[in-house]
Amino acid sequence: MLTIQSGKVGTAGNTETKTFGDAAAADREAASLLTRVKMGAVKVETR
Repeated sequence: MLTIQSGKVGTAGNTETKTFGDAAAADREAASLLTRVKMGAVKVETR
């Protein structure tokens, strides 16, 4: 399971939860998102 939160700082924003067949698929999706963040496409806040 992978939970993604997005939105402007100081607001509730949006939360999206994705379910995967196995942990490896969730890890691949998380790595893909982090790669996009490093390229400046999206901003992710982790807790």
